[in-house]
Amino acid sequence: MEQQIDNLARLQNIEIDSKAINKRIAEITEQYEIQDQRLQDFKTLMESENQQNDSVKKAYREYEVTVQDNLNLIAKSKEKLSLAKNNKEYQSSLKEIDELEKKNSAIEDSMLEILEKIESAEDKIRAREQEYTVLKGEVEENRRQIGLEIEAKQAELEQLSQELAGARGQISSEVLDIFEKVKQQQKNKIALARVVDAVCQGCNVTIPAQLYNELHRRDRIRFCPKCGRIAYWSESAR
Repeated sequence: MEQQIDNLARLQNIEIDSKAINKRIAEITEQYEIQDQRLQDFKTLMESENQQNDSVKKAYREYEVTVQDNLNLIAKSKEKLSLAKNNKEYQSSLKEIDELEKKNSAIEDSMLEILEKIESAEDKIRAREQEYTVLKGEVEENRRQIGLEIEAKQAELEQLSQELAGARGQISSEVLDIFEKVKQQQKNKIALARVVDAVCQGCNVTIPAQLYNELHRRDRIRFCPKCGRIAYWSESAR
């Protein structure tokens, strides 16, 4: 039974190590996804700014069309002016021309403001493109490092999986059944608790002196009366 207890302790240690590695793999996999999201968020920002600039350019083009339409109307009004038969027609054409020229003047002022916005936006877009290039390089390097760590952890996990199979093969089915049953009863799924100086390391409660002495025999499975874990004593520390 002494060897069975040692094998149980080894089995539990392997399971604990495997759990820690799986947790770490989950954490770094999340970091990998975060790196992707950083890049995607920046691309979304750039797309939004490009769309805003496209909207401004569209407004500018619409102004251009309006100005040209007004110029065509001015040309027609000037033609009417030259063909005016009386002062009333002449003054009406002059008024039309004046109003159209005022409209165009106001539109051209707005177009100048829009041009400034377009120029500023395009400067910002060029700067964003440079930022994106830098960020992309940073993200790719981070992902490469994360990928290497994931590969290393998966290799460790594979090794532990082999060790786990070996450890379970050295334990009797009866003892394994007890181990699994106790493990399922514990919230943290830790079935074994080492006893050091008569203190259970699972629940930090001092066990009875008689039980502590019995644990030194290592001749059968015994349990902590407080937490119900398989209590064991060993000279090796872990």
